[in-house]
Amino acid sequence: MFSRVLSNLQKLQRTCCGQVFMRMMNLCHEKHSRWVFSHLPSAMIQEPRVALDVGCGGGHNIAHLLTMFPKARVFGADYSEASIERSGQYNRAAVKSGRLDLRVADVAHLPYADGTFNLVTAFDTIYFWPSGSFREIARVAASGATFVIGNELSRPKDGGSLARVVPMTIYTVEELREQLEEAGFCDVVTRRNGRWICVMARKP
Repeated sequence: MFSRVLSNLQKLQRTCCGQVFMRMMNLCHEKHSRWVFSHLPSAMIQEPRVALDVGCGGGHNIAHLLTMFPKARVFGADYSEASIERSGQYNRAAVKSGRLDLRVADVAHLPYADGTFNLVTAFDTIYFWPSGSFREIARVAASGATFVIGNELSRPKDGGSLARVVPMTIYTVEELREQLEEAGFCDVVTRRNGRWICVMARKP
């Protein structure tokens, strides 16, 4: 049972455990998500026309994007087929209307053209991203786009025993700033609430 839980932390599965885990994710991350989204207006140059949520999980943050930016077309990407299915179910009306496009994809090789998105979000997912993924985000981001990272863990010690059994990297604010700037982003702004962080950067 424990091994199933660990596997769902990295990649949600099409199992009963996976379905329960997705529902738990949507509920448990609600307060953090709302806190991160509260900072978006101050970081945005203008309302996005096309937004992407990478590592969309159970689809809860996609629902926030759809509500917050009613004129935007929203995309969701996750390398778990179960996550894409769940996100589609959670946002069924947006999928049916054509406002939401969901794809199974690896963050290191996103299936989108250069400069597609005005806004890219990533919630509690970069812990598992391979090296160089921020450059891929920069590639698909349009000039002037905002990249928003929301993490509930922001210090190595925050992961506790979990970080010892699950392959993950917990980044500090300083490490994120350095990696974002190396990837070509600028104007990095950070917000902290206890161990929660919101990091926002702009593509020139």
